Amino acid sequence: MFQIEITCDADKTIKLLDNFDIGTKTFEEPLIQTAEYMQIQALLNFQTEGETMGERWPPLADSTKKFKEKNFPGQPMMVRTGTLQKSFFRTPPFISENSDSIIVYNPVSYAIIHQKGNEKLPRRVLLKLTKNHLTEVMRIFNLWIIKIIANSFNKNV
Repeated sequence: MFQIEITCDADKTIKLLDNFDIGTKTFEEPLIQTAEYMQIQALLNFQTEGETMGERWPPLADSTKKFKEKNFPGQPMMVRTGTLQKSFFRTPPFISENSDSIIVYNPVSYAIIHQKGNEKLPRRVLLKLTKNHLTEVMRIFNLWIIKIIANSFNKNV
């Protein structure tokens, strides 16, 4: 007969759970990683002309194409000087008693016009949370939780 016996010391388990709780008082680390991931996704979105956010950008108007070819040759769609593309920032994490959060934003005045569109410009989404992004965010948080659990066990072994 082959047998495995697993025993749990209640005192050590309680101490382990106490340590685990200490490590999860804020979500600062995975929030920062998530924001950095979304900043990278925003940059990739320019290379994929919207596909990274799940919404391919409408083509440029012929007049805009001609203007860009003359004044900004070789620049991809939505890029002239690069200001819009390079201006995705994140806030520090907001840590409160009930929730923790972080914001990824673009302060360029015309970013919102592209994001929403208007009567002159079609909507060209710069940043949004897609199902694929949500999957990666969950992976970031899962890895963080695994790290906390592993560190808790290492402290008590």
